[in-house]
Amino acid sequence: MSQVVSGHLVDRYRVDPARVTVIYNGVRAAAGTRLDAAVQCEAERRDAPPTVVSVGRLSWEKGVDILLDAMAVVVAQVGGARLIVVGDGPERTALECRAADLGISDSVRFVGHQTEIASWLNQATVLAMPSRSEGMGMSAAEALAYGIPVVCSGAGGLPEVVEDGRCGTVVAGPTIGEAIEVDPRALAEALLVLLTDRDRAQRLGANGKARYDALFTEEEFLRRHVETYLDELERTRRRRARSWALSSSTDPCPTDQGPPCASS
Repeated sequence: MSQVVSGHLVDRYRVDPARVTVIYNGVRAAAGTRLDAAVQCEAERRDAPPTVVSVGRLSWEKGVDILLDAMAVVVAQVGGARLIVVGDGPERTALECRAADLGISDSVRFVGHQTEIASWLNQATVLAMPSRSEGMGMSAAEALAYGIPVVCSGAGGLPEVVEDGRCGTVVAGPTIGEAIEVDPRALAEALLVLLTDRDRAQRLGANGKARYDALFTEEEFLRRHVETYLDELERTRRRRARSWALSSSTDPCPTDQGPPCASS
């Protein structure tokens, strides 16, 4: 859940804000992430090709068509740059055709749905999420767990996950209806900065890992749930205590709660 989803519940469904607690989803860092020194060394080789990775369903709201348009600019300026698209969905064929029309098919690999994405994320210089709409942005949180900087839109909870300028770049775009439409040229510029400056990419990735550790681990997810339940239990206890005290002060012999009143 994100603050944006919380606001949606309050504004659209008239949920009392006092009854809403935002707890970010927890993401498990799989074995073989960049937490492991050997994998980190492999991923950060200076001769590794500049690699953009996209993870998500291949549907309109994920904005992979925008990413392909941006990659046409990137490939023209950075030799060896490539895009790995992890995921499947109804737009896959159209997206493959778009890559061909843009002349970048040799630089784009569609790998379909993957149950284990560690090997793909460990090839990433940067994760791209130019989504038109999002809830929280779990793929972005997972990238932070791997120490990968993220370039994303401002859709949904993405700006809550990706701290702009510290663990990635949030690319602004106009809102059309309820969707955010990122300019492919602006997206390309943000990607180029990280693809051509590995030191900056690694620094932002390290910041992102620290943000993941603070906000998006499974342990933090569980801790916040327990804290919320305990807080609610305490509030319930206090409400009942106040209710009993009030009934005791107005009824000399309350029958529904509290100790029985002695008969005279």
